[in-house]
Amino acid sequence: MTIRTSWLNALAVRRTIIPDRVYWPIFALLLISAVALRAFWICVLQIPYVYPDSHSYVVPIVTHWLLPFSPARTGGTSMFVSAALAIFRDPIGILILNGIISIASAALLAVAIKTVLKQNVLSLVTLFMAAFTAKNITFEYYLLSEPYARVLYIVYAALMLWYLQSPRRIWIVALIGLSIVLNILVKPSALVLVVATVIAFIAVGWVSTGERRQLALAAAVFTIAIAAPLLGYMLAFQARFGTFGLSQFDGYNLYSHVGHLTLLDGGKHPALKERLKPLLETYVEKYAAKGDYRPNWLVYGSSAEDLSRDFGQNSPARVVGEYVTERYPSRNVRWINEVYGDLAIEAMLAHPVAYLRYAAESALRLWRSGFDFTYYAITPSADTLQTHRDDRAIQRKWYYQMYGETPPPCGSGPAVPAGASGPSAALFHGAIASCAALPYEEPSVQEAVRRVDRIYRSLTNPVRNNFRTLAHIGAVSAVVAPLMMLLLRERRARKLYAFALLLMLVLVGYTILHGLANVSEPQRMVANVQDFAVIASCTFVFCAVISAQRLLLYAIMLKRRRLRAATSLGKPDVRNLQN
Repeated sequence: MTIRTSWLNALAVRRTIIPDRVYWPIFALLLISAVALRAFWICVLQIPYVYPDSHSYVVPIVTHWLLPFSPARTGGTSMFVSAALAIFRDPIGILILNGIISIASAALLAVAIKTVLKQNVLSLVTLFMAAFTAKNITFEYYLLSEPYARVLYIVYAALMLWYLQSPRRIWIVALIGLSIVLNILVKPSALVLVVATVIAFIAVGWVSTGERRQLALAAAVFTIAIAAPLLGYMLAFQARFGTFGLSQFDGYNLYSHVGHLTLLDGGKHPALKERLKPLLETYVEKYAAKGDYRPNWLVYGSSAEDLSRDFGQNSPARVVGEYVTERYPSRNVRWINEVYGDLAIEAMLAHPVAYLRYAAESALRLWRSGFDFTYYAITPSADTLQTHRDDRAIQRKWYYQMYGETPPPCGSGPAVPAGASGPSAALFHGAIASCAALPYEEPSVQEAVRRVDRIYRSLTNPVRNNFRTLAHIGAVSAVVAPLMMLLLRERRARKLYAFALLLMLVLVGYTILHGLANVSEPQRMVANVQDFAVIASCTFVFCAVISAQRLLLYAIMLKRRRLRAATSLGKPDVRNLQN
């Protein structure tokens, strides 16, 4: 037998090209590298970058640090921020907590893939993707909801793998339900996970006909784990803000999405529509008709040079605010949200065909332009240090103003506002309360930042720059793999394929939901589930590879049979023996 034949035989029968004695050192190396990268940036930055809406996640902590939510924001993100401040007593704790849960969730899913699917290579690929993807790291250093939602999606995938391995584990079902609840409180779009889980339960029940009673119990536990916390949350929300729900922001969200379809003649709020008509007719003609949608102008009045030229300081947000002031008990979020909701629901019902066409276009736009490995720029990096300086000044102003105070002059020393207590008092320590130079002001640290940048980009650019290629290969594999599995009856590949289908089910549901209700910034909207797109693509590829491996094994077995048959007849096939 030649060397080539021996190599093919080994490839055909080998279950993994990375044995455990090699797997665990690589796993540890990736984990240590992820920790080292986070530790470096946490020490250099000390506080997060901020976005215009970051402030809204901190304000609720001032009055209700244990259950911090506002009329517009669900409480999940504020809970994480509050926990970080309570544990570490310093704003640097936000970055520390983000780093811990990011690395821990990546390791959790990697271990789940190894233990359940027995795929060492895929496990390491998943760990690398989840722990080092540029967009993931970028959002870890922003005070936003995206990093927490992303982590909870990863945790969900790991828990679902362990559940599918053994549906009798009812405690895992309870954990799945609670993780989904927390994810919904971070971003309500996580409701898609409820649908995906129910479909998974049905699939397991269809395959495991002998465990129907156990599955019924699991479904009951899952329902209680979802319904009880959400019901309690909504009752607390009603007691605090007067409406039974998760937030008073659904109307804002819907109207920002479908405002260009507003029914301007008849229906609810006719007096308001008379004022909106000249604005929206011009907006539809000059902007929406050309696919240029401005959701923030519709509901917040955010302007730009072209909007100012066409509308001056006027906007639908301003008109609605004035209308609510005249007609409702107050101008708070509750009543504005109600008006926006009325207009949005009416628009969708009045123009169902146009709405569904627009929803399909929005979903396609989300898919095409959202799944990118970077969010405008790689952050943190040497190029974004000035942005971080500016963001510290913004945060000092925000947090002192929450207590009605002016930031103290630089050099006067840290000063905690008189009304600050509990976790919110921890904001006024370290980099935010002080004007002292941050570590990256040192030339030696700046040089270290540039060096880390170069190393990081050299390792991750090949993946980031070829994501679309990976997605295309994954799509082809998703079609080829099941055909090969049906032919070869390969069980290992079936388990992998089922896992990839679960991830794709979540992705499709998430895309449809956002197409129907909210696509304002595609690159940001998909940050929660981008890992699923990458891992699903890789998993489909592994399905195809394992099926091809099985096919190779069949080919070798067939060749051996032919050799034995030829030998038994006394006519050895010399050509095949030489090969």
